[in-house]
Amino acid sequence: NWQRSIKQIMNGVMAMSSYKDYKKRALQNPEVKAEYDALQPEYDIIQAMIDARVQQNMTQKDLSAKTGITQADISRIENGMYKILFIAFIL
Repeated sequence: NWQRSIKQIMNGVMAMSSYKDYKKRALQNPEVKAEYDALQPEYDIIQAMIDARVQQNMTQKDLSAKTGITQADISRIENGMYKILFIAFIL
């Protein structure tokens, strides 16, 4: 299963020369590909948020001051560690 494959990679069983190689191999697994595709809309939203902040010449600290969301939480949102934080941000 895909979880076993990930554990093997993380334990060094499968050596990869680069992230690109790893991604190519991992996406050959239909279960991994399905999960990857399912997450794409979330990453598109994150990228749009980052792009909007950058277009406004704002740092995460600037955005924090304007929104009241801590810079650490903005960083977590932008790094994809946001599920609970993002839901709270939307509400």
